Amino acid sequence: MFLRALSAEFLKYRRTSALFLAVGVPVAIELLFLLIFILTPSVQKLPIAGRWNFFVTTPISSIWIQLFLPLGMGIIAALVLNLEHQDNQWKHALVLGPSRVAVYLAKWLAVMALVLIGSIALAFSGFLIGGILTGFLSIPWLEMVKGAGLSFLGSFGIIAIQTWLSTRFRAFGINIGVALFGAILGAAASNSAIYWRYIPWAYPSGAYDFPSPTNQLAIGLSLALAVVVTVLAAWDFQRRDML
Repeated sequence: MFLRALSAEFLKYRRTSALFLAVGVPVAIELLFLLIFILTPSVQKLPIAGRWNFFVTTPISSIWIQLFLPLGMGIIAALVLNLEHQDNQWKHALVLGPSRVAVYLAKWLAVMALVLIGSIALAFSGFLIGGILTGFLSIPWLEMVKGAGLSFLGSFGIIAIQTWLSTRFRAFGINIGVALFGAILGAAASNSAIYWRYIPWAYPSGAYDFPSPTNQLAIGLSLALAVVVTVLAAWDFQRRDML
């Protein structure tokens, strides 16, 4: 039953703006850095290691972690769940589908899968562009895996929060507003040695700080928060009148 619900989710989002956003934004980020490279002579003089750093590490540590993960996940979750809010599609999903818990978990995993696809798209785009400009020499495999993997693990808590909010509220602006506010708080808290741990939107940045105690704590907090929020959200979804 659950696998059937999950399969239906992936079929539903194949041609949606949520998938376009998840793939298009990471590619656009790398193309932006390529444009900066083309227009900046000093960057063009970077050695091979510097070029890899410019296309692999810098996009992740700046735009991806500080902006897209905190804000973009809210937009993706809102787009995914907005399909169900339109014309009261919940009725069809809940009456003809499997259990409510299975439906909710399928939605949550669909959002998570889109974020994972975006992380892979960013890493692959950086690899492709950086490889062309370096002749694919001295490829920093560890940095690519670390950037995509650790920041993704650090985003679990945000995914859980934004998915719950997107099932709770029809208004697109509420979900985006929370994501924007969280992104601002996360960017400010990421520079604090103490307060970042209280702001889930700062966890991707903390998770990327590897190896360090901050990295382990951020991933642990993100996973723990994801479990707690998802359990509460599934319980809330099961008892709420959606029809």
